[in-house]
Amino acid sequence: MLQKIKTPLGEMIAFANSEGLCLLKFTDSAQVAQLLAEVQTIGTSDHRYDPQAILKQTQIQVIEYFNQSRKTFTLPINCYGSPFQQAAWNILKKIPYGTTISYQEQAIALNKPTAYRAVGTANGRNKMELIIPCHRVIKKNNRLAGYAGKIWRKQYLLALEKTVN
Repeated sequence: MLQKIKTPLGEMIAFANSEGLCLLKFTDSAQVAQLLAEVQTIGTSDHRYDPQAILKQTQIQVIEYFNQSRKTFTLPINCYGSPFQQAAWNILKKIPYGTTISYQEQAIALNKPTAYRAVGTANGRNKMELIIPCHRVIKKNNRLAGYAGKIWRKQYLLALEKTVN
């Protein structure tokens, strides 16, 4: 089941099935059509959720995030990816709200210190913008780079998170 969500940064698309939220991306993000096609064909879990209820909660929580009343998301997610992608995304989930790490730090946390480019690629395949916060990863020299949702959005999201105590 699909739903579009309006945000201050443009429209997002959310997809949920009976296994949970499978996709949350800005509609003009890199590879959004390909990622949407992928999640619409996958489903193997015995977990059963009401996709409509998940999408309603997603919309509420995204609005709360942009209103700065939510720092973490509490949605059932079902994010498919390779074992390396899953490991990279698990590191992203641990980055605290309002902080950043470098791609190299993320690679080191994966015990693959030279794999920072592979980490960037895995982050680019993240299907859960905002929820799995790949926008919190920056270059070693503190410059912004590599956000499928567009660099100007990454800058906005980091500034948004810095303004909350």
